[in-house]
Amino acid sequence: MRVTIVDRDPGPDGDRWDRKGVMQFHHPHGFRRQVIEGLAWPRSPTMWQQLIAAGAEPMTLPNSTQPAGFHCRRLVFERVLRAAAATEAGVESPHRAR
Repeated sequence: MRVTIVDRDPGPDGDRWDRKGVMQFHHPHGFRRQVIEGLAWPRSPTMWQQLIAAGAEPMTLPNSTQPAGFHCRRLVFERVLRAAAATEAGVESPHRAR
């Protein structure tokens, strides 16, 4: 399957990445379990491991070992997601992740 990613933003420039059209891009965000499931974790632990390595912190409920979600800055989430998409066969983007 071929996928074309369309984004008006050229992507990160080293450590800096400003997204004027994305409100609260640099603010902390809480992501629910559905996001983890949407990333295909645990079937694809690489994405989860990359998010944790980039600074995402799992949130757990009492008496549970499974994450109920995670929190990180949206910048961290989008950078990891963008980098992973750029490595997939069949994914094209006018702005490749750097």
